[in-house]
Amino acid sequence: MFRNRIAAFTAVGLLLVGACTDGADRGTTEPASLLTADAASAIATSTAVTRIVGNWQVTITDLGTLPGGTFSSAYDINNIGEVVGIASDAAGMNRRVIWQNGIIVDTLPQPSSAVTTATQLNEHRQLVGFANQGGGGIGYGVYWSNGTAVKLQPLPGTAASGAAANGINALGDVAGGGTGGGGTVPLYQHAGIWRNGLLFRDIGVIPGGNYSMAYDINDAGQVTGTGTAGGTGARQYAFVWTNGIFTVLPDLPGSFLQSVGRSINSRGDVAGQSNGGDPVVWKNGQVQALPMPTRLANTISEINDSGDVVGTVGSTGVLWKKGQYIPLDPWPGAAVNSSRARGINNQGIVVGESYLPAGQGVHAVMWTVTPVGVGNKPPVAAWTVSCQPAPAHTCTFNGTGSRDPDGSIVGYRWTNAGGMTLSTLATFTRTFSRSMTVTWTLTVTDNGGKTGKLTKTFTVP
Repeated sequence: MFRNRIAAFTAVGLLLVGACTDGADRGTTEPASLLTADAASAIATSTAVTRIVGNWQVTITDLGTLPGGTFSSAYDINNIGEVVGIASDAAGMNRRVIWQNGIIVDTLPQPSSAVTTATQLNEHRQLVGFANQGGGGIGYGVYWSNGTAVKLQPLPGTAASGAAANGINALGDVAGGGTGGGGTVPLYQHAGIWRNGLLFRDIGVIPGGNYSMAYDINDAGQVTGTGTAGGTGARQYAFVWTNGIFTVLPDLPGSFLQSVGRSINSRGDVAGQSNGGDPVVWKNGQVQALPMPTRLANTISEINDSGDVVGTVGSTGVLWKKGQYIPLDPWPGAAVNSSRARGINNQGIVVGESYLPAGQGVHAVMWTVTPVGVGNKPPVAAWTVSCQPAPAHTCTFNGTGSRDPDGSIVGYRWTNAGGMTLSTLATFTRTFSRSMTVTWTLTVTDNGGKTGKLTKTFTVP
């Protein structure tokens, strides 16, 4: 949901893998297919530094790289803490990766010989991004689902070669746009919605306009973007499209009347830019300027369901929280005073990239921001179990409902009544040897080191 990405990226994740066999069962079936050879050899290298910025405590965490790599960058984080981005391998090739619990656990395929980047993901590991094909740099949008990369279907017409994929919601609907027409049909540039890589709906243009582009879509199917309108020439307006109706969003007062909606949350709040580049949010149809100490070039990346907005101002990542401008400074002693903030989830965790000290390059990073004087709150463990009927004796365990009120979950540990570790995955499947009643505990750890646990007794059919 939310985001417009300009640069390429892949999904990265952090996952501590391990399982012990309980004497009462035959073993565990875990999603080993998620672990590539590189990912399986990755180790948790993250370190964190906390600083006080005004009334806020800001912790920056280094997410690390692939083994032998020197570069990584994060583009988005979903609501279960998975991060997508890029990371270089030992050969210097940038790979599209996913971090889970701070470790790279997956790399994404690319269609044909294209050079691709993944820029946004939902909680089902459906992703969107961009590909460049061939020396001419022909670009098109890419959709990933179930480990398969699909080129977005172009709009109808001989001139169409591809479509941009800019945003994705929890249902897998993709917002973007492209060029159609050609031959005897006039060229047109329209925003649209895609499902499973196929064009689902050309949403057209603001009445009287001749151009539109969609940058994000929320779970209700509302779309935001920019487009022209009748009688205004090339001037572009931010809009929200809902069930076939375009609503033009008002501009900030100013001499350069140009606006764009970049991200939309579940409440219909939009973050973007107005007056030619001032960061703003639109709430209930009204425009509000986001504070900036100095007017600098900026990008707006995302708004979460709490109304927190992230972006980059000048060369520094920024979080706007509760109406305040909070700089997300680079790593202490960075060789270049530069950071970028690109994604934020509903827990308020921000991801992006930062320069490190001289000789250490640029790494993907995560920022957590809490008010000064508010200590780290422990995470809340939650889990479910679903068992197949006898004689399968197979149960699936899911701990992704666990949450952290002021940070993120970075570790899962499942244990039996005797304290033996059974798995360190968020979800997994186990086959038991027979019907039985079992007591297990899930312990979750947050990025501040605190833990929460939940014990349940369940029956294997």
